[in-house]
Amino acid sequence: MSLYIDRDYINKISHNLDGFVWKADTANFRCPICGDSQKSQKKKRGGFYPSKEKTHYNMGCFNCGHQSSLCAFLKEFHGGLYQQYLMDAFGFDNNRRWEDKRVQDATTKSVTSKTEQRITDLGLQSVKSLPDGHFCKTYVKMRKIPEDRWDVLFYCEHFQKWVNENIETNKFSNFVDVDARLVIPFYDSNGLPFAFQGRSLDPNVEDRLRYMTICPNKDRILIYGLERIKSYKTFYITEGPIDSLYLPNALSVAGSGLRRVAEIVGSNAVFVYDNEPRSKEILGLMNKTVYNPNNSMVIWPKGFKYKDIGEAIEDGIPLSKVLKILQDNTYKTVLEKKLKFLNWKLI
Repeated sequence: MSLYIDRDYINKISHNLDGFVWKADTANFRCPICGDSQKSQKKKRGGFYPSKEKTHYNMGCFNCGHQSSLCAFLKEFHGGLYQQYLMDAFGFDNNRRWEDKRVQDATTKSVTSKTEQRITDLGLQSVKSLPDGHFCKTYVKMRKIPEDRWDVLFYCEHFQKWVNENIETNKFSNFVDVDARLVIPFYDSNGLPFAFQGRSLDPNVEDRLRYMTICPNKDRILIYGLERIKSYKTFYITEGPIDSLYLPNALSVAGSGLRRVAEIVGSNAVFVYDNEPRSKEILGLMNKTVYNPNNSMVIWPKGFKYKDIGEAIEDGIPLSKVLKILQDNTYKTVLEKKLKFLNWKLI
């Protein structure tokens, strides 16, 4: 996502906005939703303005109080442009395209095999092809990641060097010679890799260096699992890629991308945040989902002692039980989400 892309689309619809004018990085116009002032045609209380994160534009009106993102505004009032905007801003089409490409399991398997080949062409070795006893495969087994997911996970002994030579030239100016990592590629819906997350296999590595995510296109939202999602069924959206691998139908979205994806996923999506009721960052993300009437979410029960799905699976909780917990604690309406959320959080 970038302000540049959003400004381009704002300019494309500017001729439909009465009194439109740019003032620095803010656009002003007469609000098309409420019609703005009926007494003065000169008043322009609608506008587009950059988000706090400076990643996209929002729309607001000081007259009627309407607020939405540019994405939501385009979806409601400019359907034709909205489809193209999803491709330019997010790198994928709407849910219908996901559905059409994923209805047949054979199609998904075909895409998966192609993505694996593309990554091995870059010099990485899939976890499933590693010899038994290899420490990377041992790590994956310890995490109890399903064996049928091992073909989307890769091993790299010299991760920083590999990034410099294959993904982003001179990303690391002084790279360490040995940096063994489990590599998790992010693919678009066509099976083309656009980002790579490396999870260090060194137990003594600093927390801030445990995960390295490389995405040459800084405008892309880090959505993991697009190449295999079946959006015509219920699917989960987790915070981490590894958590999504335990579930039969799931995506993962990193960082502030969770806020943006919430605006475009369909009613089949269920957000699953980490079970950290004292984390201000997670509480902030969850609060946004609570008040979005279009988003379902899981709010963990009080008795669930694990931080996330992976921790529960690693401790021996069967996947069937985890799925039952997710199903039994999924909430849709704003009222029920609000009540459960207020009872769950601890700050």
